[in-house]
Amino acid sequence: MNSMTEVSWPSIRLIYVNFCSHFSYVGQFFEDLPHGLGQYLWSAGHRYTGSYRLGAPHGQGVFITSVGDTYEGDFANGLPNGRGEFRYGETYASIGLR
Repeated sequence: MNSMTEVSWPSIRLIYVNFCSHFSYVGQFFEDLPHGLGQYLWSAGHRYTGSYRLGAPHGQGVFITSVGDTYEGDFANGLPNGRGEFRYGETYASIGLR
């Protein structure tokens, strides 16, 4: 069963949605899709915090896996794209244009 809590300020609408305990989202929506700033949390422990466009990570964000590996940088249509940095434990790899 999904649950939803909505909080509104004059210029922003934040919604927390728990989708059958598999993942949750707190953040801005547009036409019932994550849009603007928000955070997705998966039950497996992964999380994405950053910008969304029409339901998908788009713009600046940080994805952290359940074991702590991270990607911080640009996203487009839900995928890492552009400038960013992958971190696997103590190993770093930069990608994109300099």
